[in-house]
Amino acid sequence: ITNEYTLKNNTRTFYIEVIDARSKVLILGGAPHPDISALKEVLDENENIESESVLLKDWNKTLDRVNLVIWHEPGINFDPSILSLIQSKKIPLFYIIGPNTSSAIISKLNIGITAAQGNQTDDFQGTINSAFAAFEISEKVEDAVNFFPPLKSKFGNVKTSGNTEVLLYQRIGQIKKKEPLLFFQQTNNLRFGVLYGEGLWRWKLNDFVRSGNHEAFTDLFSKTINYLLVKQQGAGLRVEFQKRFTIDEEVIVNASFYNSSLEPITKPQIEMKIVAENGKVYRSQFGVMGSAFKLSLGKLKAGKYKWFAKTAYDGKTYNKQGVFVVEDIQIEKSETTANHGMLKQLAKQSNGKFLLLKEYETLLKTIENRDDIATVSYEETAFNDLMDYVSIFLILFLFLGGEWFLRRWLGGY
Repeated sequence: ITNEYTLKNNTRTFYIEVIDARSKVLILGGAPHPDISALKEVLDENENIESESVLLKDWNKTLDRVNLVIWHEPGINFDPSILSLIQSKKIPLFYIIGPNTSSAIISKLNIGITAAQGNQTDDFQGTINSAFAAFEISEKVEDAVNFFPPLKSKFGNVKTSGNTEVLLYQRIGQIKKKEPLLFFQQTNNLRFGVLYGEGLWRWKLNDFVRSGNHEAFTDLFSKTINYLLVKQQGAGLRVEFQKRFTIDEEVIVNASFYNSSLEPITKPQIEMKIVAENGKVYRSQFGVMGSAFKLSLGKLKAGKYKWFAKTAYDGKTYNKQGVFVVEDIQIEKSETTANHGMLKQLAKQSNGKFLLLKEYETLLKTIENRDDIATVSYEETAFNDLMDYVSIFLILFLFLGGEWFLRRWLGGY
């Protein structure tokens, strides 16, 4: 473009992260149920998840690339070999246990709960556990849960083990019970979840009737599923490194080290190496912060960087590596058009006036007509002795003395 003001906003550098694989979720059910369809729709909305739903009688017992199994009513056509197969592959499970799953089957699942005997059923609503901190619960979900209709499950008290993370407690009317409705546990570095009731499709329908969408329902179960999909780390080095920074951000890295008992320790020294695109290498060492480690790399120039973390403990070496980018943000150069709306707002807030360049005559008249703008001049007269200016006095003395000497010398006197 002729007479273009700046050329620096004609190009922009983008960094694209390519995810090499999606998580695969398998939904198993002993019989068709609308709960399965409701969860399948939640999974299908997430582009990073590949989902499949199948009945037990039609399943070929293949778990290739499966990262999570959702098992709806495991008590229907229960097959112990299926449970053994899933557990042998160390795949996390999300159980939806309704009235068709007996107490005997629940005990075989080894999920850390004890349910009452008998075939009686009961209806439970849910209430958020305010102490739950595994992931964030939005206000929209908190509000929606209060209106979700009851789920149907087995009658009687439910007892859980001490390491249970409860997201929802049972509620009957306004009475909040101590028994969990939706909770998580972890065994052998594998996390599993349990929803103690069937009929969650009614929650989705209720969400739509109340708000005209399924956002609260989708948010609740998307986060539940994502939480179960997170791969649990064992002993060793763990590094938390943000993947994107800007040039005005301080690059901070957090790390931790766990012994064989999964206790955080700070005895090992963790070294960090950063390699820039131009090959320049930065080396640093993590500092101890409580029971973990922290490292500040300061502000870095724009570009792509590789990082390598290394430590040794108990005769073993532990390594972690990854990539991060620092982006250059030049807002002024990317937007060269004056924002008149913002300028007018600033003028109004400061009791000023917004005018275009062609309206300069109006500007001059406005200034002339304002009473608070007037020319102010001050006159000040001062006298100083010549003796106060020694250098000037000496120069004059030399000139006068020189003139007298020359006249005397040349016979002028």
